Amino acid sequence: MDILIVFSNIDVGSGLIKTDWSSVRSRAHKIEPEFSSIVDGISPGQDFPLYLAYFPYGAKKGDKDNYLHGCDNKVYSLKYDKLPTEVRNDLGYGASSTPMGMVMDKIFEYFIPPVDGTKNTYPWRILGPGSIFPIGRLFRSKNNYSYTPNNLLSVTAGARSTFLLQQISSLDFHSGLESIARCSLPFPDGYSTHWEIFSLLANLKHNPSPWRACLMYFSEKWITHLYEDPA
Repeated sequence: MDILIVFSNIDVGSGLIKTDWSSVRSRAHKIEPEFSSIVDGISPGQDFPLYLAYFPYGAKKGDKDNYLHGCDNKVYSLKYDKLPTEVRNDLGYGASSTPMGMVMDKIFEYFIPPVDGTKNTYPWRILGPGSIFPIGRLFRSKNNYSYTPNNLLSVTAGARSTFLLQQISSLDFHSGLESIARCSLPFPDGYSTHWEIFSLLANLKHNPSPWRACLMYFSEKWITHLYEDPA
């Protein structure tokens, strides 16, 4: 039987890291000082867990499910019933939508996936460092109205709507790129497939600087106090 190694308490820049405000506050202050100053005034302790979630370039963060990249390099849905109990208790409130979080590093793109029989996707929103999401969860504290698209968007780490400028449709140029990268790359059959090449290049095993985007997820206790504590 496989042992799930979903999260760690040591931040090595990958996987899912359980932490608290005292450990991430200096990092948060650099990207969102106003929000961080408010949190400092409340001074949440270790009983208010936070999670740093790292994603490689091109990795799906969510669609109808939300995904975590475990410290064992496997991908888990937040709906997976065999997740560690503390992860389900802390983040399970967002299994059908998304846990509330803040982008800590790089960007995430929300987009509408192909719906017309083609590979075309339609960008909706880019979230960069300091962006807090989902805003709709904040507005729904006292009513049941939704202000954002539901069950329509997908989210990936890094830009999904991105394009190569070179004459990539040329077989010679494409072969040259494969030679430089020392790997086989899919031949693009349209603009919407360019990102697949970027994703493969960013995640090469011999890449000396692995690309990672990072989110900070707030545990359910943060959300409960958000509605109940005036501070």
